[in-house]
Amino acid sequence: MRVPAVLLALSLIAVLAVHARASSEPTTDGAVLIYANAAGAAVLVDGKRRGEMPARTDSGFRVLLPAGNHTIELKRDGRNVFYEFRASASVSVQPDTLLPIAMPALEPSLLPDARSRVDKIVASFLPQMATIPQGTYQMGGREEEDSSDNEFPRHEVVLAKPFLMQKYNVTFEQWDACVADQGCTHIPNDENRGRGAVHVFNVNWQEARDFAAWISRRLDRTCRLPSEAEWEYAVRGGSQAKFFWGDGTQQMSDYVSMGIDHPSSVPPKMPNPFGLFAMVGGMTEWVADCWHSTYAGAPTDGSVWGAPSCTARVVRGGFWDADPWYWRSARRSTMIARNRYNYVGFRLSCASKE
Repeated sequence: MRVPAVLLALSLIAVLAVHARASSEPTTDGAVLIYANAAGAAVLVDGKRRGEMPARTDSGFRVLLPAGNHTIELKRDGRNVFYEFRASASVSVQPDTLLPIAMPALEPSLLPDARSRVDKIVASFLPQMATIPQGTYQMGGREEEDSSDNEFPRHEVVLAKPFLMQKYNVTFEQWDACVADQGCTHIPNDENRGRGAVHVFNVNWQEARDFAAWISRRLDRTCRLPSEAEWEYAVRGGSQAKFFWGDGTQQMSDYVSMGIDHPSSVPPKMPNPFGLFAMVGGMTEWVADCWHSTYAGAPTDGSVWGAPSCTARVVRGGFWDADPWYWRSARRSTMIARNRYNYVGFRLSCASKE
């Protein structure tokens, strides 16, 4: 980070003015001018809090210090129970000298009981999954529900084996555990909606797969994004109707969190027939498949439908602010796989037995 010359000169003048003495005795104090992209982070010098970093990264934070060696630390709350953010640097201060310091980026630093908390998250993962039975269904839309062209041709899919699926979307708490355990590198912005039990968003398709790879290693069990066919089979819960509760909207409030301005950590009152919550009316969800504009040539065994050089992936489940037409079981859409969206999350499927 380059320090603006004018700002540095003015700061040096200020330091010298503060330390000007009537006598000719040399001063023994100097100063550091700390620069960092860390607005609001606490500034500690030799373990003692000296203030907070300003919002403007070009303003810097000035600290008067005795000549000698010092340790500068920045610390910011991670708003989770696993880690906080820290950066540190060692400096040597000279008398009557202003030393500009460009701090390294803040990095996650584990809290004292983080490891045990991560272990608890891992241990609770499988018990929070529902068993989806094997079965056969008709995948796709129907003319009578004003389906999109991309929901045709309607076709039979046979799922020969049962599998597990998360009852709820992956949460910020679970994601932060993955970060703390070095399985995930991206730290999603929660946009002040809260973390903890709130369903995670602002993660792209590959980052969702990274989480799946981490939990698979920790559980010694294959977990992954569900295929599109598995997702639709699971949301239907044995129903071939427009919605999994039927063709009307009278029961909608039993299964969808109504009247909210963003996804809540409080689930709808009732799950679908397979025991899954908020499959519609919560977050739109990444699935594994590459986007195809129709079902022509789609697999009939529930497997993932890929494609070479796939940049667009399928998302399922209309989000909370959508019209109920988007909450139909057959409704499908697409998103750019590398992008992050504040209304797209995911849930995982796992093998029922290894």
